[in-house]
Amino acid sequence: MINRTIYENLKGVAAAERFISYGDAGSLVGLDMGDPPSRAEIAQILDQINIYESRQGRPMLSAIVVRLHDQVPGGGFFECARDLGRLNATDKLLEMEFWVKEVRKVFGYWARAKKP
Repeated sequence: MINRTIYENLKGVAAAERFISYGDAGSLVGLDMGDPPSRAEIAQILDQINIYESRQGRPMLSAIVVRLHDQVPGGGFFECARDLGRLNATDKLLEMEFWVKEVRKVFGYWARAKKP
């Protein structure tokens, strides 16, 4: 089961074509990214959302969740993409290319889905 609080928030952020930090996403459910167990929990929550979205035929919603210091996703995003069969490469440049394309798909899908 996915975390509805984070899921609904991510949909709104995506519809606005914006990004959210792991810290801000985690704080929605009381997680502190300075705490290793909280980091593991947010990773699991985001993986579950990506699995759900994949089953619905949609792009990986967590593509819009980024690290505060460099504004890109953490390694877990790319691991999840490989687990879902969406990414075969481990090369950093190819990972970044995949991420940029996935962000465009997320923005495009949710911007359309949220229009009245």
